[in-house]
Amino acid sequence: MNDQILQEHEAWPASLRWFHWINFTCISGLIIMGFMMLYKSSIGISGNEAKIGLKVIHVLIGYVFVANLAIRFVLGFVGPANMRWSKVFPGKGFAAESKRFKAARATGRGHAWLGHNPLAKLVLSVMYLLMFTQVVTGLVRAGTDIYYPPFGAYIAAQVAAEGVDPASLVPYDKTGMDWMKTLPGRWVILRVHLVRCIFIQPIA
Repeated sequence: MNDQILQEHEAWPASLRWFHWINFTCISGLIIMGFMMLYKSSIGISGNEAKIGLKVIHVLIGYVFVANLAIRFVLGFVGPANMRWSKVFPGKGFAAESKRFKAARATGRGHAWLGHNPLAKLVLSVMYLLMFTQVVTGLVRAGTDIYYPPFGAYIAAQVAAEGVDPASLVPYDKTGMDWMKTLPGRWVILRVHLVRCIFIQPIA
């Protein structure tokens, strides 16, 4: 009987595993808070303060999500080898790599691929695109809904009625607002954000 020599390889550094779990936790929290906001009446949550409170928690979790993704973005250029974007997204030599992967799967060894295989790279490309879109739309919604950074102050200044201090505006309260200024673009951003929430999947 032929002896098999097995070698252990570290595919994922600790920093990448931390990113995955923080990302998974944040997305799970955002989804839960999103459903709570959508169905707040059904679970007995009412009143403007409660509505704002749910949104604040959602946004704070979102900030952690953004910070974690920003760190991942930087580490994609300066981090360990398997965290580099060249190991995550399709690039130079992708066609040849795909042929090797296809051949490995044909022999039943596709599962032994070290790191992200070509199919996983395609999936991850879509996943990261969705997450970065979620970041942009989420930050905009944080500004339009409860006037939180980074766009909150600017948006409040844009929708405040003439002679009204933007800092005095209360989320979900029309008092002091020129309501017609708030209509363009709000529904577009909301729909894009919700679509990303529905179709995005945690990376873990």
